[in-house]
Amino acid sequence: MRPLFMRLPAQIAAALLLNATAWSAQAAEFTVLIYESSVELAKRASSTDGPAYWVGYNQFAGALAQAGVLRGGSALNETKTTITRGHGGSTRAVPGARLGGYFVIDVPGIEAAKQWAQKAPAGAVAVEVVAHRPNPTMTAPQ
Repeated sequence: MRPLFMRLPAQIAAALLLNATAWSAQAAEFTVLIYESSVELAKRASSTDGPAYWVGYNQFAGALAQAGVLRGGSALNETKTTITRGHGGSTRAVPGARLGGYFVIDVPGIEAAKQWAQKAPAGAVAVEVVAHRPNPTMTAPQ
Protein backbone atom coordinates (compact mmCIF):
# COMPACT_ATOMS: atom_id res chain seq x y z
CA MET A 1 0.00 0.00 0.00
CA ARG A 2 1.38 3.46 -0.88
CA PRO A 3 1.90 6.01 1.92
CA LEU A 4 -1.18 8.13 2.53
CA PHE A 5 -0.67 11.80 3.37
CA MET A 6 -3.35 13.63 5.27
CA ARG A 7 -3.59 17.16 6.65
CA LEU A 8 -3.83 17.34 10.42
CA PRO A 9 -6.55 19.54 11.93
CA ALA A 10 -6.00 23.24 11.19
CA GLN A 11 -5.03 24.02 14.79
CA ILE A 12 -2.09 21.64 14.49
CA ALA A 13 -1.04 22.85 11.02
CA ALA A 14 1.06 19.77 10.27
CA ALA A 15 0.92 16.71 8.02
CA LEU A 16 0.23 13.13 8.98
CA LEU A 17 2.34 10.66 7.08
CA LEU A 18 0.70 7.28 7.27
CA ASN A 19 3.11 4.50 6.40
CA ALA A 20 0.83 1.50 6.26
CA THR A 21 0.86 -1.84 4.53
CA ALA A 22 -1.77 -4.53 4.21
CA TRP A 23 -0.61 -6.29 7.39
CA SER A 24 -0.66 -3.08 9.46
CA ALA A 25 -4.45 -2.93 9.62
CA GLN A 26 -4.33 -5.87 12.03
CA ALA A 27 -1.30 -4.77 14.05
CA ALA A 28 -1.88 -3.73 17.65
CA GLU A 29 1.31 -1.75 18.28
CA PHE A 30 2.33 1.34 16.37
CA THR A 31 5.14 3.85 16.70
CA VAL A 32 4.17 7.48 16.29
CA LEU A 33 7.26 9.35 15.04
CA ILE A 34 7.22 13.10 15.74
CA TYR A 35 9.16 15.33 13.32
CA GLU A 36 9.85 18.94 14.31
CA SER A 37 11.58 21.99 12.87
CA SER A 38 14.90 23.20 14.25
CA VAL A 39 13.07 26.20 15.71
CA GLU A 40 10.70 23.95 17.67
CA LEU A 41 13.51 21.69 18.85
CA ALA A 42 15.48 24.73 20.09
CA LYS A 43 12.58 25.60 22.40
CA ARG A 44 13.36 22.54 24.52
CA ALA A 45 16.35 24.21 26.16
CA SER A 46 14.93 27.73 26.27
CA SER A 47 14.08 29.12 29.71
CA THR A 48 11.25 31.15 28.17
CA ASP A 49 9.85 28.78 25.52
CA GLY A 50 10.79 25.43 27.09
CA PRO A 51 7.99 25.13 29.64
CA ALA A 52 5.26 25.77 27.05
CA TYR A 53 6.96 23.38 24.61
CA TRP A 54 7.01 20.53 27.12
CA VAL A 55 3.43 21.13 28.31
CA GLY A 56 2.10 20.05 24.91
CA TYR A 57 4.02 16.79 24.96
CA ASN A 58 3.19 16.11 28.61
CA GLN A 59 -0.50 16.57 27.84
CA PHE A 60 -0.28 14.28 24.80
CA ALA A 61 1.58 11.58 26.76
CA GLY A 62 -0.87 12.00 29.65
CA ALA A 63 -3.86 11.50 27.35
CA LEU A 64 -2.25 8.37 25.86
CA ALA A 65 -1.51 7.01 29.35
CA GLN A 66 -4.99 7.82 30.67
CA ALA A 67 -6.50 5.96 27.70
CA GLY A 68 -4.28 2.97 28.52
CA VAL A 69 -2.60 2.88 25.10
CA LEU A 70 0.87 4.29 25.90
CA ARG A 71 3.62 1.65 25.86
CA GLY A 72 6.67 3.93 25.79
CA GLY A 73 8.38 6.79 24.08
CA SER A 74 11.08 9.38 24.36
CA ALA A 75 12.28 12.74 23.17
CA LEU A 76 15.38 12.35 21.01
CA ASN A 77 18.50 14.50 20.86
CA GLU A 78 18.52 16.90 17.94
CA THR A 79 20.87 15.97 15.13
CA LYS A 80 22.07 18.00 12.16
CA THR A 81 20.18 15.83 9.66
CA THR A 82 17.49 13.21 9.73
CA ILE A 83 18.09 10.37 7.30
CA THR A 84 15.68 7.57 6.55
CA ARG A 85 17.19 4.55 4.88
CA GLY A 86 15.28 3.37 1.87
CA HIS A 87 15.18 0.17 -0.13
CA GLY A 88 18.41 -0.93 -1.75
CA GLY A 89 20.58 1.20 0.52
CA SER A 90 19.25 4.51 -0.78
CA THR A 91 18.70 7.35 1.67
CA ARG A 92 16.39 10.32 1.75
CA ALA A 93 16.27 13.36 3.98
CA VAL A 94 12.98 14.44 5.54
CA PRO A 95 12.82 18.05 4.24
CA GLY A 96 12.53 20.76 6.89
CA ALA A 97 12.11 18.33 9.74
CA ARG A 98 14.13 16.44 12.31
CA LEU A 99 13.03 13.42 14.26
CA GLY A 100 12.31 14.84 17.70
CA GLY A 101 10.76 11.89 19.47
CA TYR A 102 8.38 8.97 19.38
CA PHE A 103 5.55 7.26 21.22
CA VAL A 104 4.77 3.53 21.12
CA ILE A 105 1.05 2.92 21.38
CA ASP A 106 -1.12 -0.20 21.54
CA VAL A 107 -4.44 0.37 19.79
CA PRO A 108 -6.96 -1.79 17.92
CA GLY A 109 -5.79 -0.80 14.43
CA ILE A 110 -4.41 1.77 12.05
CA GLU A 111 -7.48 4.03 12.20
CA ALA A 112 -7.14 4.37 15.98
CA ALA A 113 -3.40 5.04 15.58
CA LYS A 114 -4.15 7.80 13.03
CA GLN A 115 -6.65 9.38 15.42
CA TRP A 116 -4.05 9.51 18.19
CA ALA A 117 -1.38 10.86 15.82
CA GLN A 118 -3.67 13.74 14.87
CA LYS A 119 -3.56 14.85 18.52
CA ALA A 120 0.22 15.36 18.48
CA PRO A 121 1.38 18.75 19.80
CA ALA A 122 1.02 21.75 17.50
CA GLY A 123 4.77 22.15 16.94
CA ALA A 124 5.04 18.90 15.00
CA VAL A 125 5.98 19.43 11.35
CA ALA A 126 4.90 15.89 10.49
CA VAL A 127 3.80 12.77 12.30
CA GLU A 128 4.47 9.31 10.91
CA VAL A 129 2.53 6.26 12.07
CA VAL A 130 4.36 2.96 11.59
CA ALA A 131 2.80 -0.40 12.39
CA HIS A 132 4.91 -2.93 14.23
CA ARG A 133 5.45 -6.23 12.53
CA PRO A 134 6.02 -9.16 14.86
CA ASN A 135 9.26 -11.08 14.41
CA PRO A 136 8.28 -14.76 14.74
CA THR A 137 11.90 -15.77 15.41
CA MET A 138 12.52 -13.36 18.30
CA THR A 139 11.76 -14.41 21.84
CA ALA A 140 11.33 -12.14 24.84
CA PRO A 141 14.13 -12.17 27.43
CA GLN A 142 13.40 -14.44 30.36
